[in-house]
Amino acid sequence: MTPQSHRRADHNHQLANHLALISGLVRLQALDLGEKDVMTGSDIRLALEETIARIDAVTRLHRLLATSDDKTVDLGVYLQAILEGVAFSFRFIGKMAVRPPSAVGYHVGGDQALPVGLLVAELVTNGIKYAHPSGIAGVLSVTCSKRDDAIFVETIDDGVGLPEGLDPMTGGGLGLRLVRSLAQQIRGALVFDSGPLGLRVQLKLPTAILRIGEGV
Repeated sequence: MTPQSHRRADHNHQLANHLALISGLVRLQALDLGEKDVMTGSDIRLALEETIARIDAVTRLHRLLATSDDKTVDLGVYLQAILEGVAFSFRFIGKMAVRPPSAVGYHVGGDQALPVGLLVAELVTNGIKYAHPSGIAGVLSVTCSKRDDAIFVETIDDGVGLPEGLDPMTGGGLGLRLVRSLAQQIRGALVFDSGPLGLRVQLKLPTAILRIGEGV
């Protein structure tokens, strides 16, 4: 097998794994929807948009990997691409402005990038749907930074915060369950800071996920 054929085989294997992950998420969502007694047209549309956002996360990742010499992606660039897609998909919901991070120079492999991207997409989707139930204009931003021996990805909105009595580390719906599962998959630690002025969710990642070319 030539080096080019080997790289192609590796890419195809990685793509298959990523599509299998998305397939699993879609099955979980189907089971979750099946437990609801009544579904409106809006519920169905939201579910479809969430599925589109997850598939879009894989598509955008592999577009970036296809142009990468070392098969890594800049985490900030990838998150920016995902959030552009999420903001477009959910534009009908209201006036939530989504501010993605810019390039940060922290390069990670595809198997590390996808769970982070899916996790952030879930948090942003939840923010768009629930941060401002009254429909007023709001802002949701995502930041990515490196401090000491960890990378911090934060999702921050200026909404109403989590429902009173909800423990985001154990409770919540499918979205929060997926967030916790994806964080565990990449050995990340989650911190939820909720209050009347908004919700901040911090994902702490070990720098071990960084690859060649990362900014320090």
